[in-house]
Amino acid sequence: MMTATDDMTGGELAESLLRDVGNERMRAATRLLGAHRNGFWLRRFLDDHELAEAATR
Repeated sequence: MMTATDDMTGGELAESLLRDVGNERMRAATRLLGAHRNGFWLRRFLDDHELAEAATR
């Protein structure tokens, strides 16, 4: 199943998720995840709703 994020690089995906985020540690962590394996973990969080929900608890 293709999603809109499949056309983005990991870095582009990270930047799109960082809009309106002011916390520098969160920004750094998101950029790191975007750079690792072309954003594998960011895509996994976006695609797996149960995992994303668990991360926000």
